[in-house]
Amino acid sequence: MSTSNSAFILYAIDDDLLYPCLGTRFQTDDLAKLKRALSIDEGEDPSIEGIYTLSSHEATSLCEAFGLDFDHGQRDVVLFKNDEKWPITPYLFHTGFELPLLLQGRKKLGFMHFDSHNEDSQKLKARFDHYVAEGMLHSEGEICDLGGKSNRRIETVYYTPKGEEWRIRALMLIQSNAGAAGGWTEIHERLEGTLMGYEDWQNDWWLEQCAQGDGVTYGMSLRCTVTKAGYEWIVHSGNRALPPIAGASFTVLASRSLGDEDMQLALRDNPDIEAFVQFNIGGRHLMHLSNPKKGGPFDIPTSMIPEINRKLTRPIRIVAQRQE
Repeated sequence: MSTSNSAFILYAIDDDLLYPCLGTRFQTDDLAKLKRALSIDEGEDPSIEGIYTLSSHEATSLCEAFGLDFDHGQRDVVLFKNDEKWPITPYLFHTGFELPLLLQGRKKLGFMHFDSHNEDSQKLKARFDHYVAEGMLHSEGEICDLGGKSNRRIETVYYTPKGEEWRIRALMLIQSNAGAAGGWTEIHERLEGTLMGYEDWQNDWWLEQCAQGDGVTYGMSLRCTVTKAGYEWIVHSGNRALPPIAGASFTVLASRSLGDEDMQLALRDNPDIEAFVQFNIGGRHLMHLSNPKKGGPFDIPTSMIPEINRKLTRPIRIVAQRQE
């Protein structure tokens, strides 16, 4: 099976801290050859979307097969598809780097979910436990027993460098009260990032990426049109409320389903549209009116606007506007 230049990442994994310490990227249009190198059976993972751990010997064989100059030494190697839908983070993001960042003091707080039935998960927990025993990290955890005959458990453990233990209680307080406050919002996300030790500019970047996404972090992400009067209403509210809208209902689409070109065409062809706006709301509040797995359009009763405004999880964004 072939495709056009699929890109993949190879990471060499540090034996002690179990984090990616060396990496390379390569492209291939021969997925059949790559599947043979990874020992993937015919019919399994057709586009190679999974994550594969290779021994040092297996990694060497793969590099030889594709002519890759990747000096991974005797380390294990992880291979996964490069998902270019996600932007490149301009700072060292914590995923996969939790342990070294905590030990270096570059990260002040982290939490991990360990699966009792996952060998890699337990191996990583053992490395964390080692540094807790050495007195370099502090940990607090809780166990969720999934029940059943398997006795599978998920253990959530919070870690901080010594002296930063207070951050765990602060994060737990935020997490436990988010629901009562109407759901996880941009404010909660910023507070969590700050407690973890991220700088203001890093939090700013992350929150902007979340705002442009499909609403996973802040619930459903929806877009609709507003008139000039509606646009001015939003501005005067500090981008904190949708305006009153004439008629029995108004039409929304999932943000991911309404691209820049579509919005510009609508602005050109309909003089009543002043702008497109994006708002985020917990999916449970609109589940009876829309299917989050579909892009829309969906008709929302205008009578729900006051309730929607009370449930917004972040400020309203102006995503396209008429130019004079």
